[in-house]
Amino acid sequence: MARPVEESMKFSLQSVKISTQIRKKMIDSAYLDNANLTSVTLTPNSRRPLVSTQPYGYLQESYIELQKQLKNEQQQVKSVSDCEVELRICFDSVPQIFFDSDFDLSDPVMFSVVLDPNEHFKLTGYLDLVEVCLNEQISIQSDSLFAAIKQLQEFQVHVSETLQAIHGLSGSMQAIQSRHTIPPLLIPVYLRRIQNLRKVQKIVLF
Repeated sequence: MARPVEESMKFSLQSVKISTQIRKKMIDSAYLDNANLTSVTLTPNSRRPLVSTQPYGYLQESYIELQKQLKNEQQQVKSVSDCEVELRICFDSVPQIFFDSDFDLSDPVMFSVVLDPNEHFKLTGYLDLVEVCLNEQISIQSDSLFAAIKQLQEFQVHVSETLQAIHGLSGSMQAIQSRHTIPPLLIPVYLRRIQNLRKVQKIVLF
């Protein structure tokens, strides 16, 4: 209590009870030279929490922060229609030969067409255009991609937990089998033993 009262506490000293010893220490503080402490005492729970005491104040602040974050993300990410237009421009600008499934530079004809000495400068432009379109498509699908990855991770956790439960059940079944079951090869032995005991019982009784 010897340290100065922080401004973030923001509680009224007139509504707080302070003991005599604490009052003397606080009077010596530079922050309380002009404070009226005649009817002031301090209880252990006098500090005001940093969380807003208004109803649902914390939820409202969280909602406002989420709205700001969502607004910033919407400003940074382009709309789907704009990306579709850029993708169409990419397919129209880049020669179709680069998108063919049988594209093979080992073919002399294709090699001569693609690597024409007069059009070397266009290859860099094609590459930049395709990279930009790929980045835009990835940015559009990023939310669904991350959601799918999260769902996959949850499935992996669920599967690992299921496997652990199966291993535990298997161990329990083996323990029960070893304690409460008879091996099949011992069944005839036990049957013969029971029959012999019955014979002995008859002889003893009669």
